[in-house]
Amino acid sequence: MEALSSRRPVAVGWLAGLLLLLALAAPLARWERGLADLLVWRSLPPAADLVLVDIDEASLIALGAWPWSRPQLAELADKIAKAGARRQVWDIVLAEERAGDAALQAVLHKEGIALGAVAVIDPAVDSPPRLGSLHGMATPWQNLCAPGSPFPLSLGHLGVAATLTPASLALGHLTPRIDQDGRLRGLPAVVCDGETGVPSLMLGLLEPAAGSWVVQAGAWPWSAPWTLVRGQERIPLDAEGSIRLDFRTPLAEHLTVPAHRVLAGDLPAGLLAGKTVLLGASSLGLGDRVATRLSPLTPGMAVHAELHARLQDGQWTAPLRNGVAVVLLLAALLSLPWVLRPGLPRPWLLAPAVALPLLLVYLANHGWGVPVLPALLWFAQFALLLLALRLVEERQARRFHQRRLASIIPPALLEQLDPEAPSDIIAAKRRSFGLVHGQLRNLPQFANREEPEKVLAVFHALNRLAQQVARRHGAQLYPSEMQAFLLVWPDLADAAGSGPMLRAARELHRGVSALLGELEAASGLALEIAVHIDEALDGFIGSHERRRPVLYGRLRQVTEAMLGLSAELASPILVSDRALPGEAAACALRDLGQFRLEDISRPHALYACMQTLDPLPECEA
Repeated sequence: MEALSSRRPVAVGWLAGLLLLLALAAPLARWERGLADLLVWRSLPPAADLVLVDIDEASLIALGAWPWSRPQLAELADKIAKAGARRQVWDIVLAEERAGDAALQAVLHKEGIALGAVAVIDPAVDSPPRLGSLHGMATPWQNLCAPGSPFPLSLGHLGVAATLTPASLALGHLTPRIDQDGRLRGLPAVVCDGETGVPSLMLGLLEPAAGSWVVQAGAWPWSAPWTLVRGQERIPLDAEGSIRLDFRTPLAEHLTVPAHRVLAGDLPAGLLAGKTVLLGASSLGLGDRVATRLSPLTPGMAVHAELHARLQDGQWTAPLRNGVAVVLLLAALLSLPWVLRPGLPRPWLLAPAVALPLLLVYLANHGWGVPVLPALLWFAQFALLLLALRLVEERQARRFHQRRLASIIPPALLEQLDPEAPSDIIAAKRRSFGLVHGQLRNLPQFANREEPEKVLAVFHALNRLAQQVARRHGAQLYPSEMQAFLLVWPDLADAAGSGPMLRAARELHRGVSALLGELEAASGLALEIAVHIDEALDGFIGSHERRRPVLYGRLRQVTEAMLGLSAELASPILVSDRALPGEAAACALRDLGQFRLEDISRPHALYACMQTLDPLPECEA
């Protein structure tokens, strides 16, 4: 119940934050555009039937500054047609009447070349120009500008000169839509000139005989705001009637040839045969550059090449809307602090990952091309990341607690501690130990007479001494009652290694006598020590929430019974026959005979360590 109450404020805060994000969904839509740029995880190949003819710097050097004469353009169009091009599309604006228009118009009409025009759709533009015409041949786009349609209205334009515009000429707009961050992410599918719809340049190439297009509003909040529909063809649009372009095709992958090489006839045979040729300019001096996800200086013709590629492969991505993607992503991130809280059950590790599959479903529904396998890999990667973070956090917490417990629990025992062990399992092992068990005689009487501060000071000094003696003789100091000392030598099976035990016992007795000083005589305090080797259970008991170290078995039973005889035998240090070294005399041990210890069935031979000898002889291991 305590854990639940401690998590309640976190859960309430998390839900409040999520509701706040939902309330701010509309402003988050701006961030969503940037998020969408990051979600473009794979590239797509360019259209196989498209070749770019580039008016680049080299072409301007070879053929002269722009604009080129209309006869030069007519010759270029004728050379492209003779090279076998199936269709020509020009990403250039010819709004002014010039000398030579008749020759160019004849080529345009003969080859059915599609020309571009720029419409002004920004109301902030003062005195928008009206030059040339936006009206080409009748297309299936004429009925899309009814009231209520999402398409922008043309407030002005740079169209096609009247001397170049026969009634049968295909015409498409080149109008970009720039977001607030200065990037181009889409093109208006249609620009309305009154009630006449002018499609984007590449859309205008679609076969008009297939029927007319209609625009449909999105039925659900998570669907595209608008969709262009013609039979089985569907093109998702944003709320402003624009086609989203993700620029998944790198610029270098488009097949590009310089315009001057076309005019010079310096092309490999068949390079343009059967291809759609897009004529545009990459020269910086012509200013046809826009900022996109690929580059801040993307050539304008690359925009139309991207649209053409998506028209060919149908890999559309619907514009994200309403900040849903941002909310889902932030929901997952806001879940992390809660998930990584110590003590939270591990099944909750998957809680924040729920938002990511929802995000993936949302993106897939918008045509983001998120296939099942990458989605599952993303989900698994996120879950593994959370698990790794949790394991690192648990490891750090374990090390922190180990450092805190190291002064209480012996390191060898601490390594065995498993905080996740079930409560119904006794985490203890049967092992053989050597034990120096000491306790203070007459402690209750002393504690009743003295102030608690003085008693605790004595315990503190004695504990420090026991720690020092244990460290010098290779023992581990096990936790016990304050008046007792447990110096343990793990995995000691026989008396061959009992020498350090006897030396530690003598040193501990001498040190305690020195610390107690006058207290020993005035209060009757004295240290009794039992030395023994036997088996015991070593480990922990209790639930995983609170483990208690334990050393229990015959080892403790025998030493406690030996301590009960210490006063009667007038020997402060008693050594059992199990801990007797090979040469008893060398250790100054005196045989006291056989004794039946309390609650112990087998009699034990006990020996007294002669502490009165000065200097004390060294025991042999």
